[in-house]
Amino acid sequence: QLLCRISDLYKINKRYEDSRDLLEIAYEKYPTGRKIVYSLCELELKLDNYIHALKLYTVFINIAPRDSDRYLLQYKLYKKQDVNVREQIAVLEEFLQHDFRERWAYELATLYRKAGDEKQCVSQCDEIVTYFGDGRFVIRALELKKLAVHDVERETPMRLRLTRLRGSA
Repeated sequence: QLLCRISDLYKINKRYEDSRDLLEIAYEKYPTGRKIVYSLCELELKLDNYIHALKLYTVFINIAPRDSDRYLLQYKLYKKQDVNVREQIAVLEEFLQHDFRERWAYELATLYRKAGDEKQCVSQCDEIVTYFGDGRFVIRALELKKLAVHDVERETPMRLRLTRLRGSA
């Protein structure tokens, strides 16, 4: 436990290799510690060690198959490897069905917008505001919603014109 706390301090100070070294010692002593494995996997991703991160992700799933954080690790792996946005969305949607956290709900809203699904983005932002009420991510969600609504309003007249042009052709 002390090693994990010191490792966290190293992470805060962006000394990722030192943090990983301590977590590896902790992992050797307690290989079934899911928090250790989770943190180690995150660090390997930060250090761009995808293969080792993937191995740790597999270990994590075996240690804690029902832990919803498995979806976060999967999402982080997908994001680091630039996997298709729709697949990233699917993983975060699955995570949020198990554990609705504002940071990840907001991340999902941004992914919807990135995918061009403004309607889902707005809906997700509304859900964040309704569920959490206030806080940093609620403010961000309100700002994102404004952008998404603006995009929809800007796009609607163009769609109407295209529809009319297609109808008269």
